[in-house]
Amino acid sequence: MKMTILTRIIIGYLAIFIPVAAVSAYAFSQLASFRAATNDILQIDNRMKDVVQKIADSLLAQTRYERKYVITRDEELVNQFMLVEQDINARFDEAISIANDERKKDTLTRIRRFYAHYEQVFSKEVTLMRHQKTYPQAMYKEEKEKAVDAMLLELKN
Repeated sequence: MKMTILTRIIIGYLAIFIPVAAVSAYAFSQLASFRAATNDILQIDNRMKDVVQKIADSLLAQTRYERKYVITRDEELVNQFMLVEQDINARFDEAISIANDERKKDTLTRIRRFYAHYEQVFSKEVTLMRHQKTYPQAMYKEEKEKAVDAMLLELKN
C-alpha cells in the first residue's frame, strides 16, 4: 500500500506531537508537585516566622515588666510578668509543634533553656527583693541581659 502525502504529513506531525505532548504532561505534573511542596514549606516557614516574632515581642514586653518591677517593686508588674510568661511558654509549645526539622527544634530548645535561666534569675531576684535582702543587683541585671540577648540572637537566626 502506497501512503499518500496527507498520510505521511499526519504521521510526521504525530511523531512530533506525541512526544511533545508526553513531555509537556510530565512537566505539568512535576510543576504541580513542586508547587505543592513549596506551598507546604511556605506555610510552615511563615507560621514559624510569625510565632517567633510573637515570642520576641512577648519577651521584650516581659523584660519591660521585669525592669519596671526592679525600680518600683509593684507586685502587679510581677503578675503581668507571669501572664506574659504563660503566653511565651504557649508560643514555644506551638513553635516546637510546627517545627519541621531537627535544626529548628534544637534552636527552640536552646532558646527555651535561655528563657528558663532568665525566669530563674528573675524569680531569685524577686524573692530577695520581697525579703528586703541586699543582693548584687548588677550581677542579676547582667545575667538577665545575657539571657535575653542570647534568646534574641537565636530568634533572629
